[in-house]
Amino acid sequence: MAMEGVSLRPLKVVLYGSSYVKRLRQFMEHKENYANLGLDARSCHVVCWGNGGLLVSHDPFHPLGHNSYPFRNADIIVIHVGSNDLSNGLRTPARVASDILDYAQRLLEDFHPQFVVISQLLPRYIEPCHNFNSKIRETNLILSAHCVNFTNINFWRHRSGLWNPVVHIYGDDGIHLSDKTGNFLLLKSLRDAVLRHVRWFHQRVCLLYSS
Repeated sequence: MAMEGVSLRPLKVVLYGSSYVKRLRQFMEHKENYANLGLDARSCHVVCWGNGGLLVSHDPFHPLGHNSYPFRNADIIVIHVGSNDLSNGLRTPARVASDILDYAQRLLEDFHPQFVVISQLLPRYIEPCHNFNSKIRETNLILSAHCVNFTNINFWRHRSGLWNPVVHIYGDDGIHLSDKTGNFLLLKSLRDAVLRHVRWFHQRVCLLYSS
């Protein structure tokens, strides 16, 4: 079947996570050129849902069940959550990685997006607990290794400028990203993640209609 006459609708993209996502949304709201992650609204519509202090495990603010409106009809869901869990010295990287993967699978089962993208967790300049950044690295390694076993759950590695915890990408608290540098880098990296998955979605549609 030919693609002639087929109209590709804008995809709904949900960016979900903790205070990094909340602050990124605020950053975009004050920068006209960065609205919608700087992406063409004809290809996708980006919705940011961030809550400070969000946990991946046993958090009442997870938008599931009766509070599922952020994820309804989503085509792509990007999750950036897990750092706050690692601030608890009793939560191991293996446990947190498992919780993140379980949550990603739950999103697929409940809302049926084309993709769930797990955003690489970021280190902090001021570590909230002993070996926090080492735990972040270990969690990312586990997530990356396990995501190769899934078709619709992908792990997104951020640009190198976000990975090394240098002062200039952080705000005064040493935890959150600065608007001048850090949030700009995060926006660029997440924009690339969304754009890549939008293209994959469109390629699937093209293959469907050309078969």
